[in-house]
Amino acid sequence: MEPVSTLVRSLGNLLQYFQRERHHASATSRLIEKDREEAMLATDLAIRETRKYLDPLRSKDIPDVQAARDRDMEYRLAELWSISAIRSQKFMDANINYAKSQEWLQGMRWEGWDVRDERLNAFGMALDQMQARLESMIAEDRALKG
Repeated sequence: MEPVSTLVRSLGNLLQYFQRERHHASATSRLIEKDREEAMLATDLAIRETRKYLDPLRSKDIPDVQAARDRDMEYRLAELWSISAIRSQKFMDANINYAKSQEWLQGMRWEGWDVRDERLNAFGMALDQMQARLESMIAEDRALKG
């Protein structure tokens, strides 16, 4: 009888082990999903706040843009892009988000809208490119969830 009880005990221990592993994997999966959602939200917020800041300036000439700049808002945008970079680094190349942060922190170069847009496009830092990257991440997230 002893071999049967040893076998049952061993099987019970094995079952507990796999249940703990399954629970751990499930918890890890939930944390990754939560981190991914926070990364997407941070990037979305940075994009929206940047657009909100830039849209009224787009109708102005460069000298008027210089006069209308809000350095406190630019520091806030630098912070938002840094948060986006930090939260996104597990899921995508966050160097562009970090570069965007540094650009706001150092002060935007207002050399003319066409020149500025061309420069940002060349570096992959244009808001439309950032939006496309976010939408790609959202589509990937949807595919992962099934």
